[in-house]
Amino acid sequence: MNAPLRIGVVGCGGAAFWHMLAVSKIKDIEMVAVCDRDELLAKKAAEEFRVNRVYADLDAMLDKETLDVVDICTPPQTHPALAASIMTAGCHVLTEKPMALTTEEADEMIKTARANKRQICVMHNELFMPVVMEARAMVSEGVVGSVVGVVSPIPCPSGPKFFWIRSTGAISCAGAYSGKCRPTPSTWRRLFCVSWSRWRCIPVSWAAVTG
Repeated sequence: MNAPLRIGVVGCGGAAFWHMLAVSKIKDIEMVAVCDRDELLAKKAAEEFRVNRVYADLDAMLDKETLDVVDICTPPQTHPALAASIMTAGCHVLTEKPMALTTEEADEMIKTARANKRQICVMHNELFMPVVMEARAMVSEGVVGSVVGVVSPIPCPSGPKFFWIRSTGAISCAGAYSGKCRPTPSTWRRLFCVSWSRWRCIPVSWAAVTG
C-alpha cells in the first residue's frame, strides 16, 4: 500500500477553504501543514480542517516538513516566487488560477519545474462545466468568429484585494472575481460573453473606449 500524499497549503484565505475542503474528501491524502503570513488566519484554517502544524513562513514549512505537494492559494502576483521556492525544495506544486500575471512568468515557472523534475498544475476547476464546454464548442464551430477577448461575469464581491484583475490589461478578462471587470486595450472589438447566471454563452460586440 502506497503512503498517503502529504500536502502543505500556503495562503489560507478564501480560495484555500475550497481547496482544503476538496482535499479533505480525497482518500490517501494527508494535509500536513498550512502557512500564511497572517498566523491567525492559518490557525483558523488548521483548526477547521484538523491540520496539526501551522507556519507563518513558507521556508520554515518547507524546511521542517516532509511534503510531496504544496498547494498555492495566494494572490497571483506571488505565484512565481512561491512556486520557485517550493519546487527548488523538491515539492510538486498545485496553484490557484491564474498561474501568473504574464506569459513570461508562467514560462519561467515551467522551466523551474523541468529543471527540478517536479510537476506544476494549475487549478482550472471549471474546464468541464457545461457552460465552458459550450463556449469551447462555439469557438471551434466558428459561431463567434475570431475571439480576441473573453468576459466571464459571476456575481461575486469585488474590492481592493481583487484589483489585479482590473489592472493587468490581459486579453482574457477574469470577471469570475470582479463584476466590474471591463476590457481596457483599445484594440478590443469582439468579445465572447460567458453568462454563468444563465449557463449560456453569448457572442457580443463591445466598442472599445479610448482615452
